[in-house]
Amino acid sequence: MGFRIVHTSDWHLGQRLDRLDRREEHRAFLEWLLTVLDEERPALLAVCGDVFDSANPPVEAVGMLYDFLARARGKCANIVVIGGNHDSGIRLDVVAPLLAGTGITVVGSYPGTPDGCLVPLLDNGTKLGLVAAVPYLRPYDLATARSGESEADRTGRIVESVAARFGEVQDAAMEGRGEGEALVVLGHLFAAGGATTRESERPVQIEAGKMIGIPPDALGNRATCVLLGHLHRPQQVKAANPVLYAGSPIPLTFDEAGYESGVTVVTVGDAGEVTRIERRANPRIVSLVEVTGTLDECKEKLGGLASSGGGGLIKVTVRLDGPVPGLREELSALLDGTGWTLAMVRRETAGTDFAATDTPELLDELSPEEVFLRKYGRDYPGEAPAPDLVDAFHELLEEVRTMEENR
Repeated sequence: MGFRIVHTSDWHLGQRLDRLDRREEHRAFLEWLLTVLDEERPALLAVCGDVFDSANPPVEAVGMLYDFLARARGKCANIVVIGGNHDSGIRLDVVAPLLAGTGITVVGSYPGTPDGCLVPLLDNGTKLGLVAAVPYLRPYDLATARSGESEADRTGRIVESVAARFGEVQDAAMEGRGEGEALVVLGHLFAAGGATTRESERPVQIEAGKMIGIPPDALGNRATCVLLGHLHRPQQVKAANPVLYAGSPIPLTFDEAGYESGVTVVTVGDAGEVTRIERRANPRIVSLVEVTGTLDECKEKLGGLASSGGGGLIKVTVRLDGPVPGLREELSALLDGTGWTLAMVRRETAGTDFAATDTPELLDELSPEEVFLRKYGRDYPGEAPAPDLVDAFHELLEEVRTMEENR
């Protein structure tokens, strides 16, 4: 019996773009997604992690999720939500028992056993297959670090550990998988061959500040398809079976403005094979525009936008010969009374290199990893931090994030 899947991820509810609230864009997306579910009537809505932008999301963001789930449950037979690296797995897991029997399954953190990741895929009492819902795997879900291991050893350990977890879940699924039934694997990670977005994804599976790619065939070599979250660009990663990223539903940074943000609809045939993959684009209610140039050039371009009508968010990157006090206020004043909002201002100073010119003005716009590496580079020019030091930093960072989740 064939069926359809609506694949989505990386909602980042509660996200702010340089202090600007995105709630109206998220509300519009969720309303549109309900319409898509009405039209497609899928057997499965797969939400593949980073539901929230932080481990402690605003109350309103939490309300948006549960209001959506309550309205969506009658439009598709099964809804499965997994936790991502931005989410608090524990916070998501708390509601799982309350949703039992509703057709909604939440797997916020790795449940400790492969069987705990398996969800029967049912439609009107007919079993269509199984969903292997593997949430973001944190360091304590993987093999323990070995004392004194090299960068290459650490990379190998992480890759092998993640692949082993997915292999164990597939092993468990095969025991309960009937002939012709589908096996849909969900995950939240960086698969090798995936295209990243410079300003978007928080590094995961990290080695020396860089993401380690997990071989896509290790994630679902016995699966009908593998549906992933984490990368914000919608894409299919080369593998024996379809490995798909749905991407973010709205552009979360200006780097994502050119993406076809939305959801992916996967059609599975009667024999449990993927027969069609198509995109549904989410209509945007807010435009993101970048303006670059000298101060005079940027003023001219902003004036053109202000007089053109329309509206949206603007990022300005201005090349300067030196400090300009009150720059943001001066540029913002050009947009007064229009539908445009100055969201970000970046300064490029003549004579500086790319790394310096691209430095954001605000510390909270940098990831913890970027702050650590830049601080180390400033204190020890020309040197890379030792692997043991990088490991220690990431262990501390994970402890802090775990403490946040448990508050």
